[in-house]
Amino acid sequence: MKRKGLDEVTDSRDKVSSEINQQLKKSTISAPSLWLTEARG
Repeated sequence: MKRKGLDEVTDSRDKVSSEINQQLKKSTISAPSLWLTEARG
């Protein structure tokens, strides 16, 4: 029973991390020019 609970917790963490990664990818892809301009100063 405890093992199942831990598995569920890790699964939820993986889902959250994957969602965050997808959002970061979308933001970076949608605004690469902004990143370039900010980097150049």
